Amino acid sequence: MASRSGGYEADESLPPGFEDMKPKILKLPQKAFPKWRCPPRFEVNREWQVVSGEESKEIECENQCERRVLEAIYPQPSAIPPK
Repeated sequence: MASRSGGYEADESLPPGFEDMKPKILKLPQKAFPKWRCPPRFEVNREWQVVSGEESKEIECENQCERRVLEAIYPQPSAIPPK
């Protein structure tokens, strides 16, 4: 980068006509951030049991719904019908 008479260095990546523009420096307001505190400790009760839901009534209902819906396969994007 070449030094200019204005006391700043020109950015050579700027397009023609923008070399003499001084960069604008934004001053952001200083905010006071709250002090960080660790959250309270969370312990999992070992008596809790989690299942994946294969025995639920909703999964059977969802499977029946998927069987009723027709599937469409388009070999190329141009075959997709307009909305």
